[in-house]
Amino acid sequence: MIDGFEAIVLSHQVDGRYCTINSARTAAVYLRRNWPAKRGPAHKTALRTCLDALNRKEHPDAARAAFLAALREAGIGLR
Repeated sequence: MIDGFEAIVLSHQVDGRYCTINSARTAAVYLRRNWPAKRGPAHKTALRTCLDALNRKEHPDAARAAFLAALREAGIGLR
């Protein structure tokens, strides 16, 4: 997978399951569809960075870092 990165397991559950984010694609889907908190500036940056990683304009690790920053901003914990 070209957009993959080291997995992030969230404490937030969707449909009774913990979310595992392991690529810019899964991060973008989570940011768009399952984000359980207010969407602040870090959320916007993370979504843009994930989409750029899918289009090979950013490295997947940049998408991971931006996603983690959005989690911190929103107070979403890791498992």
